[in-house]
Amino acid sequence: IELLSGQWYVGTNVRSLRTLLGSCVSLTFWIASERVGGMCHFMLPERKRAAGAVLDAKYGDEAVDLMAAALRYWGLSLRGVEVGVYGGGDTQAWLGGAKMGIGDRNVERAWELAQRWGFVIKEMDVGGEGARTVELDLETGRVSCRRAASKKARIAQAEEG
Repeated sequence: IELLSGQWYVGTNVRSLRTLLGSCVSLTFWIASERVGGMCHFMLPERKRAAGAVLDAKYGDEAVDLMAAALRYWGLSLRGVEVGVYGGGDTQAWLGGAKMGIGDRNVERAWELAQRWGFVIKEMDVGGEGARTVELDLETGRVSCRRAASKKARIAQAEEG
């Protein structure tokens, strides 16, 4: 399954989950004893949600709430679940000047959420420039994270070559 921003998955019924991240952040987890894994891809750290509004996985806190509810549905404890945190890159470094820092804010929120839920951050690949592709193998729990060259680096290569 290819997750787009604002999407998430928890379960066992697919072979792998993959997503492409820029300033967005993805949390992954794998519970080997149950062979259950999951991933979310959120765009923004949080929002002010009106009472009774439907949870929206575009926001970090709501994406993790949705995944946590799914884990509870499986009858699994959340405390101590090992997670990976990926993304939060600066995809516009090549522009220079002032930045919104959304990637940094997303990473900070992921840390806060892990602490609040009692997750253990096992692996991180965050910040920097450019995009990443993250893939979680739901048969083994293995996560691969590949960084693409930043636009700044591609521009420099083109100018040299």
